[in-house]
Amino acid sequence: MNVLLPKRWWPVALLLVLLLAAEQAAKSQPPAPPQGKAAAGQGAGVAQGAAASNSDRLARGKAHRIRRLELRQTSVTDAARLLSELSGLNIVATEEAGKKQVTLYLQDVRTIDALETMAKVSGLWYREDEQTGTIRLMTTEEYQKDLIIHREDQTRVFTLLHPNAVSVAMAIQDLYGPRVVLSLRTLNDDDLLTGFGGGLGGFGAFGGLG
Repeated sequence: MNVLLPKRWWPVALLLVLLLAAEQAAKSQPPAPPQGKAAAGQGAGVAQGAAASNSDRLARGKAHRIRRLELRQTSVTDAARLLSELSGLNIVATEEAGKKQVTLYLQDVRTIDALETMAKVSGLWYREDEQTGTIRLMTTEEYQKDLIIHREDQTRVFTLLHPNAVSVAMAIQDLYGPRVVLSLRTLNDDDLLTGFGGGLGGFGAFGGLG
């Protein structure tokens, strides 16, 4: 059956037809993935790839063999720059460490061995950062501070109800091994039952983490 509409209704009918066609086209298309999740996934993949790349570069650079290395009263800053150029590693020295001078002659050594030898004869320490792919040379004082202060460490608090101090101390020593120095006075049955009165006062010496 054909229905004739007055001319004044033609624009309305045309608009309805276009809306229906657009709705049918939208239903026929598959839903697009959420942009936010896709972007987050891509970002995580890029970060993981960069970390793996830095770790691989560190491994290759440390294994690189140097045919001959001769330093004569060279500043640690210049020596670190030379090792970086030879191996492709990113080696930097702190301001205090860079002021020291080093003299050595090495043949057919790996970069990491040359770096360790240079640090030893200069009284320095070095620390590898796999996340950034860098190696930092520093003084003993700076190295000790670096061990105590870690930017990415997380502190967690564990609440123990009526703990046995001896058992806690033993557990910490077992967990951290040689990093903990623990000294106890002679134990008796009362100490084992009460844990030195529930406190740490009975310990002859209880060293923290080394």
